[in-house]
Amino acid sequence: MPVVLNDNVFEDKKLYGIIPYKLDKFVLGAILNSTLTRLFIEFTSRQLTGAQTIADIDVIVVENAPILSPQLLSKEVKTKLYNLFRRLCNSDAESIFKEIASTPEEVSLDKVKPDRRELDKIIMGEILGLSEEEQLEVYRAVVDLVKSRINKAKSVKKTRRKTREGIDIDAFTESVMNALGEDNFGKFYREKILSRDDLRTITLPRSRGKVKVEQELHGWVVRIGRSTVECASKEEAEYIAIFAEMGEREVQIPEDTDYLADVMPQFLEHKRRVDEVLESHLASVPSAKAREKLRNSVWRKIIKG
Repeated sequence: MPVVLNDNVFEDKKLYGIIPYKLDKFVLGAILNSTLTRLFIEFTSRQLTGAQTIADIDVIVVENAPILSPQLLSKEVKTKLYNLFRRLCNSDAESIFKEIASTPEEVSLDKVKPDRRELDKIIMGEILGLSEEEQLEVYRAVVDLVKSRINKAKSVKKTRRKTREGIDIDAFTESVMNALGEDNFGKFYREKILSRDDLRTITLPRSRGKVKVEQELHGWVVRIGRSTVECASKEEAEYIAIFAEMGEREVQIPEDTDYLADVMPQFLEHKRRVDEVLESHLASVPSAKAREKLRNSVWRKIIKG
């Protein structure tokens, strides 16, 4: 099943753990494996609309997925769900197209896999009070969403950038951008920095290596490998360091040092958020070169829009 009972199984970036505090794991398992929850997940997951059929379901998607509240269910309903899930644990999980129907037009209540149908009757019918026609619409919606995702992937040309390990760079970048949402570093940068008319351009050295912000006797500097860039203030150094880490050669910076000092806390917070999401996505990429290539692709997309 999509959601399994975890018995000595390791968790990682693609296999998340849910700890059911003060909840019966069988009741929760039944709810999470219902067609209704699948519908919610299809709506809230990020669709990697490249030459992949994957719906990217990360920790944030799982955390925010709406589900029925087990605490509000009657003892009788909990018992039914408990017994049903025990049975489901001994059956095979198949694709939506086998358990429900191949197309939305073929959906019929009497053709839904019996164990799934019995579970959904309790979730959608007994608990939520949906009519049979409304339940049919839920089934049709799930089949339609999955089928549309697969068909869209098939229609995309397979000429996409990939790392040496075969990781789709464009799909990875799209996934990170979706996780960041619209109100991200790039939007802040364009609205608060690029829109100003007092910008000057700083050309960074071609040096490679670790980027550090340091205070020396004569003032603040950004150290890039063996090269240094002298700065007028700590805020200016921190600002330049951000773009140096991205691998940018030229930096647009406001002449107004007071304004820069005012916006830097928000700027750094947006940067921290990008790093957090990006590193989460990169956690399963073993190659350092691949991680650098993917990281640069994301930052290029953020900056260039």
